[in-house]
Amino acid sequence: LGEQRLREIDLISNEEISLLLPGLLKMDEHYQLRIWIPGVPELRSDPFIYDAQEGVPLGINDIILPSRGLLELSVQDDRGQEIPATLRLTPIDENFPIDIAGYQAYLNTELIHIIEHIDIWLSPGRYKYTLTRGYEYEPIQGELEVISGQVTSEVLTLQHLNPIKNYLSFDGHVHAGPSPDSDILIKDRLRGATAEGLDIVAGSDHEIITDWKVNMGEQLRPWILPIIAEESTATLPEHMNIYPLEPRSDTLRGDPPRWYG
Repeated sequence: LGEQRLREIDLISNEEISLLLPGLLKMDEHYQLRIWIPGVPELRSDPFIYDAQEGVPLGINDIILPSRGLLELSVQDDRGQEIPATLRLTPIDENFPIDIAGYQAYLNTELIHIIEHIDIWLSPGRYKYTLTRGYEYEPIQGELEVISGQVTSEVLTLQHLNPIKNYLSFDGHVHAGPSPDSDILIKDRLRGATAEGLDIVAGSDHEIITDWKVNMGEQLRPWILPIIAEESTATLPEHMNIYPLEPRSDTLRGDPPRWYG
């Protein structure tokens, strides 16, 4: 039982599935089924030990969707221009009754990267929020309430207190899914970097050369520029970041430098 995800399946309403997992599960290991539904606390089954003879005792047939509310949120600077930002939501109310036998509800702090505006399904209740955008903007905190079956609209403003002219913010060492030490999708890594106020990032994945611009999406293009890079994982003298590079998608792993052999 840990944080490694063996398999993820996207479901829609009234859909039935059968899971065939013997090839993934090990005998006598503890496992847990987790269910994510937008706007609903994460559901976790009781831990179970896999037995090939008895199967997997998940003990669930139907999930009745609890009530939810929709939060429409946009972020702007002190000039009224919409900007990206990072939103952290923490529930104030802890009472979220969900009656599913063998499952427990875990209401986690939500960390949301907003690109100008976003619609979020949330469990009804009151939330504390913190909104940030890098070092140039003054963080703000407050509270908001989401009401079941209703739309809550909020416009939050960040003050640009420390504008740095004629300079761009740059991170020259960023990893995403192509790198073996990261499981974050490229588009999500770029979304997070944009929300944190970065202007340029070097996609320096280990032993692979990829062009992150292919995965960034049109919404991010006005805000951030990814450059092609690579981290060479040499044992001697040390790991080294290399950039800028040209895309070489026609070769295996982009033909990274062969520091070995």
